[in-house]
Amino acid sequence: MDIKIKHLSDLITEQKVYGNKALVISQLANLSNFIPQGFLLSAEQVNKIATGQYSADDLFSLKKSFNALKFNSCSEEIIVRSSSGYEDTLSVSFAGIFCSYSNIRSYSGLLSAINKVFESAQNDNVKKYAIDHGLDINTRSNTAIIVQELVECEVTGIAYVDGNTVLVETFLGNSTQLNKGAEQPVSTVLFIADSNVAFKKEFEVGENIFIEQEVLKGIFQSTKAIYKDELCVVEFGISNGNLFIFQIRPTRDIKYGKNEISSFQHDEMKLGDKALAMEFFVKNNLFRERLAIIPKNTDVNQVSNLLNSAGFIQDDILAVRFSEKNVISLNRAFVKGTSAVKKEILLNNKSKLTTIVHDYIPVKRSFELIVDEGFWLLEHVPGLWESDNKLQPDAIYFKDDLLNIWQFNEIRLAKLQNELTTEYLAVKPSELTRMEKWADQVKIIVKTFRNNFEGRLPINIHFVEDAKGRWQFLNLRPASIFEEVVVNNAKEFVISKLEDFYKWDKASALVLSLSINRGEESKLLTLAKMLPKDRVIYVDFGVLSHPAMVLREYGCTLLPSYLLYKYSKKNQRYNNYTGFAKG
Repeated sequence: MDIKIKHLSDLITEQKVYGNKALVISQLANLSNFIPQGFLLSAEQVNKIATGQYSADDLFSLKKSFNALKFNSCSEEIIVRSSSGYEDTLSVSFAGIFCSYSNIRSYSGLLSAINKVFESAQNDNVKKYAIDHGLDINTRSNTAIIVQELVECEVTGIAYVDGNTVLVETFLGNSTQLNKGAEQPVSTVLFIADSNVAFKKEFEVGENIFIEQEVLKGIFQSTKAIYKDELCVVEFGISNGNLFIFQIRPTRDIKYGKNEISSFQHDEMKLGDKALAMEFFVKNNLFRERLAIIPKNTDVNQVSNLLNSAGFIQDDILAVRFSEKNVISLNRAFVKGTSAVKKEILLNNKSKLTTIVHDYIPVKRSFELIVDEGFWLLEHVPGLWESDNKLQPDAIYFKDDLLNIWQFNEIRLAKLQNELTTEYLAVKPSELTRMEKWADQVKIIVKTFRNNFEGRLPINIHFVEDAKGRWQFLNLRPASIFEEVVVNNAKEFVISKLEDFYKWDKASALVLSLSINRGEESKLLTLAKMLPKDRVIYVDFGVLSHPAMVLREYGCTLLPSYLLYKYSKKNQRYNNYTGFAKG
């Protein structure tokens, strides 16, 4: 008996049969022409196809519908998407948890994709998400399927609809990029519906690529038609100037809302600060590699499943890091293959810590950034920046619309990690034009951190630049209060080992130029007890480095040594630095 195919233009109301995503898309298809054409398979039909309960004759209408859809599609390619009655609700979204399969070109490929979606509905990611949200469900038997044309888009985007406000982040490329977090947004557009404010008719979101105001209105009106006044997230694309809506789901908060990462408060004991920071970076497109977070006390037999779910294979070069609340300088390693990851976790009983695994990043430059309400400070060294790094950093300080740049003007020996080997390379001083470009990039990124951490500043952020020139953010932690205290033309006294402290005349500015190995920061307690708490201590090793963080935690007031001389707006030099000021 030939199965009955429901098309998106057939208004469906059976949420339990076709799932929430299909219900919304069907409603939108009947209200507008914003939905890519396609058809639906019920959860029962999917189950029977995947378990071989239909004959070829039974699937005649399925094959006919597929061929017609492919023929009428501009790209002649199809995407197969899941739709469950459990997803896209206010309490649980299952966003990105269920699998979709794109670039389908043949009927056999369609049947294969249906089987894969059916099987993936009970994979480890789905099970873990369900358990974490207190759900006891059989998602596989409840999974319907949406079959749609694959739209090739010049621009894709995510829109947050809150009241009469639409906040849009846009990306270049087709719709498959939306959920990968592969790139940072190329633009952000704020649109206020029903406003007397004169808006431009179009907004540039890429070189000679524009998004028209009518598109934003279409997103707003479509969302309101389905969800009225609920906060919603909309995934959409623009193809040849036409709007296509792929999905609308309700949400509890907007990414740009205040203190959005409340998970730091209720999850930090379970995962640790560093792991939560990585989740935040991925969510905000500040980290763009594959990532697996393995919670503490995970059974070693489950580690392989989590690594496989993240897409890692045996030949991958991977970074393995560990996370525990309020603990810094935990070991990290670069290993080859998933088996080596398990060995690293078992080594020294690391299963008691949360494990972070991601693709190896060839680090070209390292940065530390401190962000407060009224200022930010960026420090940079070439290569890896670890506790045993003795390099003096470049620095950029921004406050009251005045940009101060301290350029270290001598060759530095950078530590570079070449997959599993370490090498050192002599690096020329950073170019001033490059540092000014960094400042422009940081000004944009700082807004994200201030919006999300209002009331919790200052914070300290660690990130690197990879071989492709992309910034990859790796850690975030609370920072001690940081104040600008500048001693003009002060005589300095340098401490390079503990014994030097006893030669200090108590009048000169105290400059620390110590070498601390990674993992030995606790030894700084001895020095901290010796240092005066009522004096500003200047450091050569970077005020945002691990040793500096530890000394501040022990009650020391620290500033970078390059602040010993406050530069005027003329370029001036101090102790291997050249200073620049721009107002």
